[in-house]
Amino acid sequence: MNLNEYLNAMKECPDDQLTERFVGDNFKILVEKVPSDLRALVMTAPFMTFQEDRSGASEFFYVPGTVIMDVRDDVRVWDTKSPRVKPYHKIIKLKYKSMLSFHTEQGESNPMYQRKDNGKKLAGVHEDRAVANCVEEMVNLLAIAKFSFCIDDVRFKQEWDNPDLIIWYPKRPEIKI
Repeated sequence: MNLNEYLNAMKECPDDQLTERFVGDNFKILVEKVPSDLRALVMTAPFMTFQEDRSGASEFFYVPGTVIMDVRDDVRVWDTKSPRVKPYHKIIKLKYKSMLSFHTEQGESNPMYQRKDNGKKLAGVHEDRAVANCVEEMVNLLAIAKFSFCIDDVRFKQEWDNPDLIIWYPKRPEIKI
């Protein structure tokens, strides 16, 4: 699946099926750039606001009270026993240096991320649709900045043994098996 196919399919997906098929809480985008470069890019995004939490960690908000996104320096992929996917995971672990992690914050479904001081949310927008909107804006920003990235979570949600569901930007790496 390429990036445009993914974005179009996600736009057309009913809100109540987004978590099963595309995005949701703890969704990740793996990025080739080091975290400081990624943080600097995200700071320029007009759709994100920045806040440090009490521990000093950086958090970005897509409409405060809607989606929290953090930039992490630990790249995580879903563990797999699949011989079809393992070679791609080796590339991911070697190539990608940072990760964007998205967390729903709108509803009562995730009390860990609710902030009483961020009373806003996207009115009439399902929390998973808010994550989908944020992911779309972020991948567009990453593409404009020419940052290489991949999304492995779609494969896990739909068909864990299918490496064709890993989304690569700008292109899928060549694997010799």
